[in-house]
Amino acid sequence: QLLAAMAGSALFLAFMALASSQQPLQHALARSRMAPKSKFGVPFRRFPLVQAQNVDTQDLIKLFGRLGDKEHILEDVEKTAASGYGFASFKSARPKWILCYESRNIKSDECPDRLHVAKWGKVFGDEESIDKDAFVTKVSGLKFAFPLGPGFADIRPNDIPAMEATEVLWKALAGPATELKKEEFMEKLKSWSTDGGETVLWEQFESAMKCAATAS
Repeated sequence: QLLAAMAGSALFLAFMALASSQQPLQHALARSRMAPKSKFGVPFRRFPLVQAQNVDTQDLIKLFGRLGDKEHILEDVEKTAASGYGFASFKSARPKWILCYESRNIKSDECPDRLHVAKWGKVFGDEESIDKDAFVTKVSGLKFAFPLGPGFADIRPNDIPAMEATEVLWKALAGPATELKKEEFMEKLKSWSTDGGETVLWEQFESAMKCAATAS
């Protein structure tokens, strides 16, 4: 009887230890089920929205989601070694790239005549330069889509970036100048890029903005 009692106690302790070890996993699963989901059913990553001097991350998201593109046209068609299939562009479900070029033709046998124009091109229109007031107005007027890169934030399509954030963007691009040329705009984007001057991702954009916000 004593041995049976000891065996029963050991089984009970082993069961309690197993149940205890499962609690963190159960809590994690519960948090995952409660986390906001994207339209693809994947939980958004939650990162703290850090605020730097005169600029809030939510406003940076509003800017990047207005300037960013869902398609990056490659300068040269890249072919896979296995099949020889050529990729003329990269595509994303959400805005992922601020393009460092104004426009490019698709170099593809399927659609050789398609011209893709960077979304930021609407800011300049047919002009080669723009002043600060017009820049702020036109950037704020671009259509917003939640971009790829930043964590979850409660931003609606019609939410306008704060004036302070748009002015920081101008400062990052033009410094103290009162006019910004299109060529200067593209050269500045290339200086932020880490892929050879092709595109600017969220991480580079956020870093450049916060550097500009804290610069004297």
